[in-house]
Amino acid sequence: MARVSLAAGDPAEARRCWNRAARYMAAYGSHKDSTIHELLDPLPNLAAADPDQARTRLARVQPLAYLVAQRTDGRSTSATPHDWWRRLADLDPHAAADLAADVLLAEPGLPDGLVDAAHLQLLAVQATADPVVLAALRVTAGPGGRHLDRDVALLDRLAALAPDDPAHAAGVLPLLANALSATYDDQPLIYASDADGPEPTTVLRDAAHRLGGDGPPPRTPKPDSNSSSERRARAPADIATFLHAQQRPALPPGAVGAVAAVRDHGSKPYNDDPDAPRWSAEALTNAIGWRLMQVAADNGADAAAQLLYRVADEFGALGATALLADVGAGLELRRDTDPGTFDRLASVAHTLAFAKIRGGGGRLTFAGRDRLDLWQRAQALDAAAAAATLADQVASAVAGRRYGTIGVTQALVAAFAARPPDPTRPAPADALACWDAAFAVIAHRLPGTADIGPGTYEPTTGPVVQCNIDIALSRLALATLAMPERADRRRTLVAATVMLAARPAEAQAAAARVLAADLGAGPLTWLLRVLSDGLRDAPLADDLAAQLVTLARSDLLSVRVEAANVLAAAGLPVPDPPATLAHPALACAIAAEDLP
Repeated sequence: MARVSLAAGDPAEARRCWNRAARYMAAYGSHKDSTIHELLDPLPNLAAADPDQARTRLARVQPLAYLVAQRTDGRSTSATPHDWWRRLADLDPHAAADLAADVLLAEPGLPDGLVDAAHLQLLAVQATADPVVLAALRVTAGPGGRHLDRDVALLDRLAALAPDDPAHAAGVLPLLANALSATYDDQPLIYASDADGPEPTTVLRDAAHRLGGDGPPPRTPKPDSNSSSERRARAPADIATFLHAQQRPALPPGAVGAVAAVRDHGSKPYNDDPDAPRWSAEALTNAIGWRLMQVAADNGADAAAQLLYRVADEFGALGATALLADVGAGLELRRDTDPGTFDRLASVAHTLAFAKIRGGGGRLTFAGRDRLDLWQRAQALDAAAAAATLADQVASAVAGRRYGTIGVTQALVAAFAARPPDPTRPAPADALACWDAAFAVIAHRLPGTADIGPGTYEPTTGPVVQCNIDIALSRLALATLAMPERADRRRTLVAATVMLAARPAEAQAAAARVLAADLGAGPLTWLLRVLSDGLRDAPLADDLAAQLVTLARSDLLSVRVEAANVLAAAGLPVPDPPATLAHPALACAIAAEDLP
């Protein structure tokens, strides 16, 4: 099109066509492009510094997370909307539960993987929620929510409820224990294996027994027949290799010796004994640290700092860079002898360790968010040296090898949110500026409009009290009634029964929201029957009563009858059913009798 425009004598349009083509060629779509996580992953660190600003940016990045999944081949990018929902559960649990419930109720009968991701993340992060509500949410998660440590902790929290808690008087604790335990047995035995999730343990059974439940039955896992996963024993080393590993290297003094120590440690054979004296991490730390002190005493702090840079480079991308943190700790121990020199060197060592240790379990080539304590300690010792060292490392990463910049943005955002490089500026200002700059670049690489559907997020402002979060969690638990599987619906009705008996206020607020959805006659009738049995003579909340009045005039006969029964049991007036047209055959019969 640019050539056509030039041939037609329109250079301005040709330039616009060329610019559009260049933008699309550089757009987000390369193989396994994980750049979007530079925006998603540091959001919890921003939230620790400024929750409102973090939620605002979470809302801004939602379309980008969806576009990445919709406009790429899906290799390492298809789960970005799921990751966004997990961040939503971390930063705004009230909105996450409400939005997840709305998505389920908007399209009843359709499972939603994004809602499932938020559901499981809420179970992981809401450790302070009401244990009865959280247990109901856990039951509705089914087998997918199995997590031994969290489930045992949840059962222990239920056992620790106060004696006057309504859950004791209602007798629902054994029911909760059994319903939760049953999720560990809710699968065919032929598929029982370690890969299918955690197996029930004695600890889980004991926790269920303390609540009066039966606990999950023991089950022997299916043996794994894949021999390729079996760990092979290390072949015995020959005598020369053994003696080599038992002897520490003879190292020259000064900077040459420090570099030689790192190189010798890096020459370790893959199958050699890591505990042998030659490969000792403590010995390497001492060899580097004492020579740094020697260089600082002989040639000054600048020469020692340059040696630290050289040592960090010698470790390489996959070396034992965590030793730099030990070197920094050792230098701190001697700071009383010369605070100016050793504070600076320790700060440089900690900053290099922060930048060089691969974050995200090794996935990130630059820093990450795993060792923010190193950056904070470096800033406390010498803020100027820490900032200069980090800037040098970022510049080196940008100018270095391919994929070397993975993790740079999120490392800077997380580090500056924890401790800004300039102490005179407000704490999150630099972190927010880094995030916004990265957002502008990635947004430019993701043209188009995302198809978000009913799950558009509006950020919450200000703190949200826990009781409101508990109500939102209750809504999500009851909203799983919209799931298509019978097992999911049965678990939802069990959760509704428990909450009506032990937490009636939260249950009524949740039920009012669910009953307003178009779930069909069956699910609505089942929930109304549970309400009828669970509420009995209890007073109705205003929003639930209003919804029952609406349902009492429904076109669905079973729904209309059950809603009227709940209203009548509560002593409230039951509206008359709506007038409807007579069936055509009945209308013809009546008309025939009226004829003279």
